[in-house]
Amino acid sequence: MNQIPNAIEKPKKVHWTFRLTAFVASVITLSWFFAGWRQIQETGQFSDWLLLLSGTVFTLLLLGVQAYWIYFEEKDKGTLKKRIELFEKMHLRLSRAQTGGSL
Repeated sequence: MNQIPNAIEKPKKVHWTFRLTAFVASVITLSWFFAGWRQIQETGQFSDWLLLLSGTVFTLLLLGVQAYWIYFEEKDKGTLKKRIELFEKMHLRLSRAQTGGSL
């Protein structure tokens, strides 16, 4: 009997080195945020605003990636409390891109 493949396949486990790298990068970018904030209070130059903006954007991006990993880890374990549609859509797009399907 032919089985229809699941549209969303299970995500693979994220290796601990990627998790550690993302965590360390988050700490570094968060320090950029605080350094930029301090510098804005002192001088307020364009480079200070750029440091604050880059620290904010990259910290939020890295936290989003880590939240995505945690979401699907909890979903795989069956302990997911709330479905997050944004992560589901992102996963669907990523799995279609990996298999060569249309986006």
